[in-house]
Amino acid sequence: TGRLDDRPTIRNRDLGEVGHPGVTMISRDTAALCTDAGRSNRSGSSEFGVTIANINTGTRSVRDARFFRVPDTVGFNYAIQPANFPCDSSVYNDVAGGGNSYLYVANGQATVQDPRGNRSPTIVRALPAGFEALTVDVNPGREVVVYGGVIDNGRRSAYVILDITDPLDPRFVSMEVVKTNGRRGQGRITGVASAGRFIMYVFDDDTSLINRARIRKLSREAIQ
Repeated sequence: TGRLDDRPTIRNRDLGEVGHPGVTMISRDTAALCTDAGRSNRSGSSEFGVTIANINTGTRSVRDARFFRVPDTVGFNYAIQPANFPCDSSVYNDVAGGGNSYLYVANGQATVQDPRGNRSPTIVRALPAGFEALTVDVNPGREVVVYGGVIDNGRRSAYVILDITDPLDPRFVSMEVVKTNGRRGQGRITGVASAGRFIMYVFDDDTSLINRARIRKLSREAIQ
């Protein structure tokens, strides 16, 4: 744990990329940074993905270890000024399954990968057609991942619950539409968090309201 007023171990380090709009700690010495890699693809848009960085506290240095590209990224679409970007990640440490780690990423497309391996990310196929994932959180206690995002070309906000009993092959559980947005996703869902039997989510609007929903019992729980 840490506090914002703690003295940082490493100051002002840059991995040489255009930008890192989000970060998730995988372990005390490994971080996943959402990255605009600045390498143009055929469509001329930026190449988004996740940079895995190794942190050496002894030498106070950060080393770029590997980069995972997100296919069919939304790039900066749905970005909200000054600092909310449609790129997010969350880690699942599967203690019961041998201690492996799995990194779930949202940037329009949703992916999952072993952050310590070099294999290409697996596209999460369980999301409904037309759903663009913009934020994500893993609930390890329930063995689910929750993706927040938009449908109908940004007109509505929703969240999707996936069963991650098989971490690399998530299964669809449910989708809840929670808001009608403005033009180009204005007022969209900006963050989700999940623990226990609850999901919390917030919007880009003028309220400070934190919304809460209950996770329904999963079919596998009903037969245990």
